[in-house]
Amino acid sequence: MYSLKKLKSAKEPRLYLSIERTFLSFQRLAIFLVSLAIFLWKLRRIAVEIKGTYLSPIWETLFKFFLFTGILISLLSIPSFMLMLKFLEEGVEVDPKEVVDPRIYMAGERTFLSWIRTAIGLIVFGFVIEKFEFFLEEVKSMLNIPIKSGTKSLHGFGILFILLGLITIILGLINFYRTVKRVEQGTYKTNTSLYLFYGIALFLSCLLVALYILKIVVW
Repeated sequence: MYSLKKLKSAKEPRLYLSIERTFLSFQRLAIFLVSLAIFLWKLRRIAVEIKGTYLSPIWETLFKFFLFTGILISLLSIPSFMLMLKFLEEGVEVDPKEVVDPRIYMAGERTFLSWIRTAIGLIVFGFVIEKFEFFLEEVKSMLNIPIKSGTKSLHGFGILFILLGLITIILGLINFYRTVKRVEQGTYKTNTSLYLFYGIALFLSCLLVALYILKIVVW
C-alpha cells in the first residue's frame, strides 16, 4: 500500500520495522486460516464416521478455501515483503542522529512482541495438530461410536510447529537485540535473510501439512 500510494520513500528505521510487523502479521493470518481448515477437516472426519457420508459441499468448500487461502497468503507475503524493502532502499538516507530516537526503540519492542504473537500462534497450532488423536478419543467416548484415526503422522507435524514456535521466540530475541544495537549505531536496516528464511520455512511447513491432509481426504 505504501508503494501503491506513491509516497516518498526513506530509509527510516520505523518504516523498516513496520514492514517487518506487517510480514509477521500476514504469516499469523496464514497460520490461523490453516488451523481453521484443520478444525473443519476434523469435523468432517467425525461426520463421516457418524453418518457414513461426506460433509455437505459447503463444508467441503470452506475447508479447501481456508486451507489454500492460508497457504497462498503465506507464500505471497514473501515477495511482497521483498518489494517493500526494495522500495525503502530506493529512498533518501536518514541522518544517523535521527535514528537514535525513543520512538524507534518502542517500534523495536512492538516488532519483538509481533514475533512473540507469531510464536504463540505456531505453538497453539502445533497443539491443535498434535492433540488430534486425543480429540477423536474424547468424541468416541462421548458419542460411543468407533472412529478410526489413521492419522498418526499428524503427531509429528504438531511437534514440528511447536518447535517452530519455540525457535520463533529465540529468533525474535536475537532480532530485538540486533535492532537495539543497530539503532544505537544509527545504521538500522532489516535483516532480510532472517525474514526470508523464516517466511519460506513457515510456508513449506504449512504446505506439507496441507498435502498430507489432502492425501488423507482422498483416501
